[in-house]
Amino acid sequence: MKRTFLTCLAILAIASVAVGGIEVKWSGPQNQGDMIFWDPATGTTNMALTSAGITNMTLLGDLSFAGLTLSGDLAVNGDDITCDGDLTITAAGGDITLNTNVAVTGTLDVQSSVTILDDIDTAAGSAMSIAAANATSLELGASDIVTDINGDLTILDDIDTAAGSAMTIGKANATSLALGAADIVTDVVGDLTVLDDIDTAAGSAMTIGKANATSLALGAADIITDVVGDLTILDDIDTAAGSAMTVGKANATSLTLGASDITTAVAGALTILNGADTATGTTMTIGAATATALDLGASDIITDVLGDLVVLDDIDTAAGSAMTIGKANATSLALGAADITTTVPGNGTISLQTTLGAGVKKSFVTSATNMTLSASHYIVSYDTSGGERTCTIPEASTMYSGGVGTEYKIVLDTAGNNLLVDTDGTDTFDGTNTRATLDTAAESISIVATADNRWTVLNWVGVGFTTQ
Repeated sequence: MKRTFLTCLAILAIASVAVGGIEVKWSGPQNQGDMIFWDPATGTTNMALTSAGITNMTLLGDLSFAGLTLSGDLAVNGDDITCDGDLTITAAGGDITLNTNVAVTGTLDVQSSVTILDDIDTAAGSAMSIAAANATSLELGASDIVTDINGDLTILDDIDTAAGSAMTIGKANATSLALGAADIVTDVVGDLTVLDDIDTAAGSAMTIGKANATSLALGAADIITDVVGDLTILDDIDTAAGSAMTVGKANATSLTLGASDITTAVAGALTILNGADTATGTTMTIGAATATALDLGASDIITDVLGDLVVLDDIDTAAGSAMTIGKANATSLALGAADITTTVPGNGTISLQTTLGAGVKKSFVTSATNMTLSASHYIVSYDTSGGERTCTIPEASTMYSGGVGTEYKIVLDTAGNNLLVDTDGTDTFDGTNTRATLDTAAESISIVATADNRWTVLNWVGVGFTTQ
């Protein structure tokens, strides 16, 4: 069939020689080799029939064939080109211009540059694959034009720039950009620069670095990164190089960590550059749940507590050193309140840096019965009008430690019978006596524990020592 087709073309070409001045030449001996149709006036080859196929053919009408390989220059200015088989266009050293519609039911293999003046489409609404089989790269458009892809674009492998420059997607007209889908994982392996907003499609939560990320860096060291709405961090938040982390440094008027119904744990050091406060004027609790100790300030600074400080349990120093309250600027110090008893347990020491004024209050109780004193007593006033009474003081070993002893002042306020002041166990007054007797109103005795089994008399107005 091909030989018949070539013969027909040769007859038509020879017939046109006499009309258009086109000559027929052979590349070999007469009537042998390739048949070439050329114009002697211009030296232009209009068509060549060779063993490899047809080259340099210009058709002014329609072209329809069942399979054809073209190489060289080809210009088709007719209506349609229809190929019911595969069409391969090599254009080795030539140009191919198809100013018409091209329909190929098989594979279209263009092995050189192709310029499409209008649309490129599939015949039956199926998916279009470009460079699916052998292409090592695919270039769409040029650097100085805008390439529009109006519908969906499926990329089977990588998408990249030609020369290592920045890739911009949706730069000019896009109102939104969707990467990936809800049921897949979309990986951005290198840097991703978002020129404007990044958002979810349907108002759901945005998750960044959910599956495999080992770290997430937002912004850069020399810029301010704004998180306008809520930011949920599923795991840790950290700095990149072990430097200090600052949250809300520049413009924040307040900072809320955690919520009212959860516990917010700050595992390391927390530096607050300004105030720490509650959101609605409620009580602030620090270290309420699991803290074993709470350090405020440091040893070389002054820590100011401007308002009330409620300590739910103990307050102590870190290393057994002396605790100083109100050292620098306090004009007064109030411990406890008027309607409660403030206890300094044990045999601790309260060091006063100034003179006690008239407002100093001391423990004072009255009794008309026998009683044993405790660490909370100081002044005890007795009424013996109803009979002889005994005041027993505790063992000196429980009231003395490290050179510090408890002091008592015992007063006979209303007389009538003797008031007996007895030591406990083997304790003595001044190393000898074990009982002091008061029998007259206004008599008193002041004693202090000065050893494990000894009470020393500081002042005494009364009868004297007697035997128990």
